Amino acid sequence: MMKAKKWMALALSAAMAVGMLTGCGGTGSAGRSSLNTSSVNSLIKEADSKVRVSSDAELNAAMDETIALMEQGGMGKNGESLHSYLIGVRNYKSGSNRKGASFVLTESELEAGISADWIASVVNTQTNYSVSTTQAGAIAPIDTAEKVAAVAVLSVSEQLDPIVEQIGGKCTYNVSGKTLKTKDETVYWLISIEIVVDKL
Repeated sequence: MMKAKKWMALALSAAMAVGMLTGCGGTGSAGRSSLNTSSVNSLIKEADSKVRVSSDAELNAAMDETIALMEQGGMGKNGESLHSYLIGVRNYKSGSNRKGASFVLTESELEAGISADWIASVVNTQTNYSVSTTQAGAIAPIDTAEKVAAVAVLSVSEQLDPIVEQIGGKCTYNVSGKTLKTKDETVYWLISIEIVVDKL
């Protein structure tokens, strides 16, 4: 674990040196799996929510760049390293109308099921938005990347959307997720959600 964190720190240092992303296209290495946005929307609909998510080209590019850097080093297991990089690239900061939350999970962790409370806690910690898990029951068990993204979006939208709508604003939700295989053949899912609030 310590070795992985050390490598992750080195990868992040390199990432910060790169500066702003170049907006290049592509989906990364051959055989890499990506989050299915349509499936995320279907799951959210099943939870009786009107929220819909989108795939954002710039967020996807940021994920590709992060994965490329992570492939050079180690891998953190709680999403903090991924989030730390995206903070600078995507302008997630206090007072910004753009916030995000990120998760790094192994395929085996996903197969075992992820706690809705844990997902909501990560969203709360990384965005400072209030969260709720009352709609997560419709998506249980949370055992796919799409379900993690759906629960993450629902955890914040239930609390945030009514407040923003009261001031005539609107929330837009972007999602991105891709797999990464490390040298020891462990497959990780990197998952990010992004909340953009109009008229914050």
